[in-house]
Amino acid sequence: APLVTRVVSDFLLGRPVPGTQPVRYAKLEDRAQVFTVEADPALVQKLVNAQTELRDHSVLEFDGSRLSSIDIRAPGWPDLTLQKLETGAWQVVSRSADAGSQPPVPQPADTQIVSRLVETLAALRADVFLSDAPSADDLENWGFNRPEREITLNFSASASGAPAPASITLQLAVANEREGRLYARVGGSSSVLLVPAETLGRIPVAPRAYRDRNLRTLPPGARIVGIELWKLPENKVIFEKDLKGANAATWEEALAKETPEVRDAALALVGELRQLKAKVLVQDSFTPTLPIGGESKPWAYQLETTIALSGGDTTQTTTSTLFVSDRVGGTTMFAGSPEFGCVFETTQPFLDAFFTLTFTGRDPGPPTETPTTEPAAPAATPGKTEAPPEPAPSP
Repeated sequence: APLVTRVVSDFLLGRPVPGTQPVRYAKLEDRAQVFTVEADPALVQKLVNAQTELRDHSVLEFDGSRLSSIDIRAPGWPDLTLQKLETGAWQVVSRSADAGSQPPVPQPADTQIVSRLVETLAALRADVFLSDAPSADDLENWGFNRPEREITLNFSASASGAPAPASITLQLAVANEREGRLYARVGGSSSVLLVPAETLGRIPVAPRAYRDRNLRTLPPGARIVGIELWKLPENKVIFEKDLKGANAATWEEALAKETPEVRDAALALVGELRQLKAKVLVQDSFTPTLPIGGESKPWAYQLETTIALSGGDTTQTTTSTLFVSDRVGGTTMFAGSPEFGCVFETTQPFLDAFFTLTFTGRDPGPPTETPTTEPAAPAATPGKTEAPPEPAPSP
């Protein structure tokens, strides 16, 4: 077979030919001849700025299927870790500075929120390649001595056995908040990039930002058999009902003698307690008071829920406690749970049902209208009659 030799030669593009743009001088590096070519100005601009124009603008390249955990650190915040379980679900683990030697308690994470975080990191692109050889002073001036975020992606071993990094760390820094610029640096690389400033807001550091809003979903075999509502701080029961005391098998039977308004509200509340959801998580821990309107106020109500758990031939009961605030505005009410370790805004159905049960009996109803009566005509003097008025004179 004939021997085939492939020769590779660099193509050199020179200056424009005077008065003939976009025609430019050109030559092959290993040949003396010079010739002219017609070069697209846009292509020439990319070639001149090839260091940035033709460079990959992706900041992070990783296989999301291999993610095992994500560590997020920020100044003034406890270290936060998002862990992926074998089931594919995620959990939030955070250790506060005052936790001491007690191990952190994992909380279920919202899978969709974690997925959005991963998508944000995978789609992150550089706006500007600032420097490929920054000095120590440059890094300090750009804020990398105290980065606003440090995100470490940890990976499981590759199934194919191919070499792959065990982790990737991304640092995001701000030199001056008024400057509105966000600097990025990937561990193992000396390059500093400018990335969209809004990226920082898409990577929250509060554990509650990633927690699952579904606080409790009772299994099919579990039943709510009693609710008891106390007004605080008077410790006065304002509503209570339980299936056993009402000698009823269902809540419809137990509430049959209540007014339709109370019955519907109680049934709705039982449904909300069975699948307890938070509209918004506002604190990562339960506190005995709640800041409302700039003041620290105690909880207004205590709601006790009795839950029956069936197992085999036995039934065990447990009590779950919620502390609830007064209604704050038309659509806001707060609840706190020592059991779930959080304070949250309730959903609108919970608020409507709870407000009906607490307001019943206190509602004075519509104002009573005082009937207006015509003033009585003056009584005539006995033996005296009034003369009719004289007719008006003719014009």
